[in-house]
Amino acid sequence: MTDLYFGSYTTGAHEGDGVTHARYHLDSAKIEVVEHHAEIPNPAYLALSEDGTKLFALGESGWLGTYERLADGKLKLVRKSAVPGGLCHLAILGSHVFAASYGAGELWEITVDPKLLTRYQGSGPNLNRQKGPHAHQAVISPDRKALLVPDLGSDTVWKHRISGEAVGDAEAMKCPPGFGPRHLVYHPSLDRFYVLGELSGTILECSSAGVLREVNSYAGSGNASSAAIKLAGKHVAASHRGDNSLSIHEMNEGGELGAPRRLETGGKGPRDFSFDPDGQHLICAHQHSAEVTVLNLRDGETVGKTRVPSAVCVLFA
Repeated sequence: MTDLYFGSYTTGAHEGDGVTHARYHLDSAKIEVVEHHAEIPNPAYLALSEDGTKLFALGESGWLGTYERLADGKLKLVRKSAVPGGLCHLAILGSHVFAASYGAGELWEITVDPKLLTRYQGSGPNLNRQKGPHAHQAVISPDRKALLVPDLGSDTVWKHRISGEAVGDAEAMKCPPGFGPRHLVYHPSLDRFYVLGELSGTILECSSAGVLREVNSYAGSGNASSAAIKLAGKHVAASHRGDNSLSIHEMNEGGELGAPRRLETGGKGPRDFSFDPDGQHLICAHQHSAEVTVLNLRDGETVGKTRVPSAVCVLFA
């Protein structure tokens, strides 16, 4: 059994409960809801401190909640801080907390008093979505020497070199026009990372030298509205809100992705998901319906549903 946390929108058609603590039973793939915390409005992203003793809940309306994780996994709010509105994703490096701002296209440090680090520049060909920069994620590299920020608005992945506790200026890795980079995930051992295009429904295989190749990931029609990308074992998976699906890609030894296998998620608006600790199931959160689903990775069967309305973040501890 392991602790599992969900972040949910507290406003909207399917009003959620904020931060939900649950327990996941590995032997049965069952989710048992334990408690809810509503102190932070719209906690759209959750992150753990490096030692696992704290959980950070980022509210898009301008709040950061810091929770102490007790011995049984339950949460105790210890700090509620005002932060700039529009922040959407956190990266943790030691005691430092970094945040990407979608609305303003910025990178912030919000460890104590919010500090603006970078305001990105640029645009893309999609006039509805790319009139200006939209930083969508902040990710620390496995070697802790870089902080990467996918910018949907400018078709750029920005790289900041890290030296000690200092974050350097942004260096640009350009993506194809109209790609709309949203999230990325690193390979655990190779010089490779994978960038998901929200607008294109494709994945870029990249190395420290730049883009290697583009792989189709979305099998539906119309707007892919791709949302999240995760890696476990030899699989890379991406969620697509356009047709409520996950695509599963198998990697070869060199980290190249194979053709996608499509799974239906069993809900509406799969905003986030996670592989379970054994890598045998996928837990999928749906923004526009009231359930979290558990999918068998092998055959795609939905093996469980749990009521967690408007869930948009999944975090195993």
